[in-house]
Amino acid sequence: MATITTYTVPEVIDMARRAGLDKVADRISYLHELPLENDADPMNPDSARSLVSFLIKHHQKLPETGITMNPEGHVHGDWEFTKDSDVEVQFLPSGDVWFMYLDIDQDTGSLRAREEGTMAPDDMLKKIMPLVNCTA
Repeated sequence: MATITTYTVPEVIDMARRAGLDKVADRISYLHELPLENDADPMNPDSARSLVSFLIKHHQKLPETGITMNPEGHVHGDWEFTKDSDVEVQFLPSGDVWFMYLDIDQDTGSLRAREEGTMAPDDMLKKIMPLVNCTA
């Protein structure tokens, strides 16, 4: 029988620091300490762990990560690959991600491409990297 490891948000922050991802650790710490608004849920530690695990594995292939949190407590990563292409990823507590890739012509405002879906993080990266002309 498999053992399920549960982390707390402070443990996830420590995991990021040990991996040298201090900016990521600082941002998660900041979001975790923010007062909750209205009916917002606290940060989900499994969502935060999923983001940190993904970044430990792939941060060298990605531009700087913007990190936010939604009212359900799920952590989001956002990457701007070019001035026209952006990827937003919600790290779900299940370990999967929901992502949206947008390619918008900044001169005209027209949408050139859009992809979205829910899948494993590595599968998502394999799907979006050709769209942003990068290799996974």
